[in-house]
Amino acid sequence: MLCSLTIPRQKLKDVAALMSRVIERRNTIPVLAEVKVVANEDGSVSFEGTNLDTAPTITFPAGEIAVTGQAVFLLNFPLFNRLHRIPADHMTVTINGDGSVTYKAGQITITSKHMIPALDFPSTMVMDNAETDISAMTAADLGRLIRLAQHCISTEETRYYLNGLFFCRKPGEQSLRVVATDGHRLAAIDSSVVWRGREVIIPTPLVKLLAYLAAKDPEGDVMIKTHRERPHIQIHIGNVSVLAKLIDGNYPDYTRVLPAEYDDIDVTLTKAMLAPMAAALGETDRNRALEIDPVNGMLKANVYKELEVTCPIEATGSASIGFNLGYLCAQASVTPEFRLQSKSPNSPAHITSESEPDAAWVLMPMRV
Repeated sequence: MLCSLTIPRQKLKDVAALMSRVIERRNTIPVLAEVKVVANEDGSVSFEGTNLDTAPTITFPAGEIAVTGQAVFLLNFPLFNRLHRIPADHMTVTINGDGSVTYKAGQITITSKHMIPALDFPSTMVMDNAETDISAMTAADLGRLIRLAQHCISTEETRYYLNGLFFCRKPGEQSLRVVATDGHRLAAIDSSVVWRGREVIIPTPLVKLLAYLAAKDPEGDVMIKTHRERPHIQIHIGNVSVLAKLIDGNYPDYTRVLPAEYDDIDVTLTKAMLAPMAAALGETDRNRALEIDPVNGMLKANVYKELEVTCPIEATGSASIGFNLGYLCAQASVTPEFRLQSKSPNSPAHITSESEPDAAWVLMPMRV
């Protein structure tokens, strides 16, 4: 026996939940289906996975995992992910002298001769503090910024630089602003966090991973290191460290889209209004234009001039304006009540919410 780990079931679940968000189910490169395990001399144990773009590492201090010996080795994640579902208090992983691995959970014992050398695992770049800028915030701050902006991230791959969140400073200030847009809608979310790094674009897969980590420990501290020259970032949240590649591109000047005037049409919409409208239209028609008629105080949606769905509202304005119902529903899922204002039927709408005074959204109109 070279090394043995006795891992409590909850720790197994933590590792599996983290790695499953990075390691793909099907890999053409076998080593990318492995988890690198490092059993250190001080008794701490770390688990690392990667997809070559994002590499999270979760570390457990001495005493949380019983360790015999020290070693660096790889474990097959698909097998590891299945075994953590066995109803046992812990799982023991033993690295044998012949190169095999023995897994024991409850009454189940599995011996695997599938071992890839640890040296084959992709090496990750070390982020030297002398080459990075460090910003600090709470996990609740990070989770809020992501929650309020991520529904505006573009999924169109041709404009790859929009496939993520733009971390920048609020104009004229040092505080962090997070921006997202897909060309039809835009989110600009401000915070009190001091941003010391350069402007960066965090890709969508990393955004989803950070949202998971922030929700898991909202009271935890977050430290973000941004490299001054290379498109790399490192985030520390609790006992997890994530090293990842950023989107290497230039984000467009979003400030040109922010409307300066929006003093005509004014309406407050709620999730309680929009959800029944979407349900009445069905999933296939929820991206149709929803007409806001402030003159008659009505929400209207038409399907091929054969079906009309209406709902009374209170609104002010001199003309009707239309918006994508799906986008309005997505906004309502983030802010259940929001105020929509626009200068004219052809002008972008400015959206605010009393629950989030430091956030604003922009939505382009549709023809109705």
